[in-house]
Amino acid sequence: MARNAKVVASQVMDLLGGEGNIEQLTHCATRLRVVTKDDSKVNAEQLGETEGVHGYFFKNGQHQVILGTGFVAKSSLS
Repeated sequence: MARNAKVVASQVMDLLGGEGNIEQLTHCATRLRVVTKDDSKVNAEQLGETEGVHGYFFKNGQHQVILGTGFVAKSSLS
């Protein structure tokens, strides 16, 4: 089944604590790098299990959500 970028983007945003919890959002070709206002609002376990998300980890104060090559630009979160 093909991933719908807008659906995945909406799910990822919710799991990051919602739009109001985003302090900074950057990206590269394969992943989103997000700094949140309140890390306790992030559902890290569910992010890693979300269909369309290839992986998740937290490093150097950033939540990194791996979406895959070219998928980040289509998600409209970038």
